[in-house]
Amino acid sequence: MKTLYCIIYSPLNVVGHERINFALLMLNSDGEVFYEFSSEKLKLARKLYSNESFKLLTGQLESLRSKLAKESEQLSHVKAFNSEYLDYLSRYSNNLIAFTKPMPIEIDVNQKNFNSLFERIIYKDNRAFKPDVITVAKGIALIKKDFSPKVKSRVNIDVELKAEQYDYILFNTHIDMIGRNDKPVLNQFIEFENDTPAKIEKNINSYLSLIKPFEMHDGKVGKYFMVGDEPSKTKTQHHLIWEHLMDSNLLKKDLLELVPSKEIDAIEDYLNEHDVKPYFNDIE
Repeated sequence: MKTLYCIIYSPLNVVGHERINFALLMLNSDGEVFYEFSSEKLKLARKLYSNESFKLLTGQLESLRSKLAKESEQLSHVKAFNSEYLDYLSRYSNNLIAFTKPMPIEIDVNQKNFNSLFERIIYKDNRAFKPDVITVAKGIALIKKDFSPKVKSRVNIDVELKAEQYDYILFNTHIDMIGRNDKPVLNQFIEFENDTPAKIEKNINSYLSLIKPFEMHDGKVGKYFMVGDEPSKTKTQHHLIWEHLMDSNLLKKDLLELVPSKEIDAIEDYLNEHDVKPYFNDIE
């Protein structure tokens, strides 16, 4: 997993390349974002700035926090905070604040590693370090990654179903998880919030297209899970897809079980209670 970090600093002397590092931004390819600035270091550097400049500097650091947290079309989803966005930030500079170019680092994005890097690069407080770290929503991809190891003995994970290999499949299709007991048991993760409406519809239709072929092949009505969370109502098209799904006979007649990400353990319980085994023996 690729991890990038960016240092937010205040340039003091352009000629001498003097600067003060005030904040740290870290993210990975799954969209986890951590951000924090040092209030203590700001206090220590207070005398280096005029009252107006200091207020502006503090406001800009707070503003970045707000942009990371705020739900908006420009910066509401984690995919906005990728290497291209960090590159953009690194080119943005004024007399008070600037951003380094995104730098790769071989560590996982988590609270402990963020704290360690923050203390090393930004500021180490001798008191207990409890930064008010903002974490942008994990996203379905990361939830899937965290959940997969728990059920890998029960289902095949990330299977590419190829039409030329399986005569009951019409088109090449990806399935996130598939198992069986006396019937097929499938699960798909759908990113209702961050994917484009077109991609959401495509992923849902692709998944649902597997139901009939598997039931015809196995001769049994299967169990079909879908993991997903309600998108923001400010995203009209995204939420309309959600509403159509919630109003569909698939859910009303229990042909499909929609599981919120916070209740995903219910799927693990089902797999264990029904002794579900991987559908394909020759796939890891």
